[in-house]
Amino acid sequence: MGKIAGQCAYPEVPGPISCTNGFCSGDVMYRIIAVIVLVLFLLVAPALAGGPKFIVSGKVEKVIDASTVLVDLPTRSMKMTLRLYGVEPPHMSQPCGAKAFAMLKRKILGKNVTVDIHEKTSSKQMISIVRYNGRSINRDMVAEGWAWAVKTGLDAGIDTELADAEGEARKAHRGMWKQQNPEPPGECRKRLSQQERKTSKKN
Repeated sequence: MGKIAGQCAYPEVPGPISCTNGFCSGDVMYRIIAVIVLVLFLLVAPALAGGPKFIVSGKVEKVIDASTVLVDLPTRSMKMTLRLYGVEPPHMSQPCGAKAFAMLKRKILGKNVTVDIHEKTSSKQMISIVRYNGRSINRDMVAEGWAWAVKTGLDAGIDTELADAEGEARKAHRGMWKQQNPEPPGECRKRLSQQERKTSKKN
């Protein structure tokens, strides 16, 4: 809408807005609001859409445990500790703990992988999807019954994919699901911690 002498023709803004030399103060306000809305959209949209923050490639130098690996990134001249996104393997003291660890080593140790990094933990580990030959190692570990799927809330699509993979593994009695009622690793760690406290009190 055009401008008229003495006030701007913006009906949604209450009250008259003064104009000087053909320029209305309301123009500045609308431009500021537009910029603020655009900035907020650019900040919030990626979080709503999910997806990795960045993608890197490198070689798996070490498998630390059944959900943590060390990757050498030659193009960045650095090494990075990665935590598998949404994957919770059995504790090493549990029946399938050592097997889960061995399976992850067999899959990617010494292999060149692509890494979708989603988040950084307080311990400076990168929460990531690790891919080898295009396959999600995270999903494979869950689908083969070597890990529980853990909902992270970082990416709804991946959370659902891993949950579905766990359901498939349970139905097919793969990996640890061959056991009648495998103990979740969180409960195992809690139990071991309680045992350690009891032992320390006796000593």
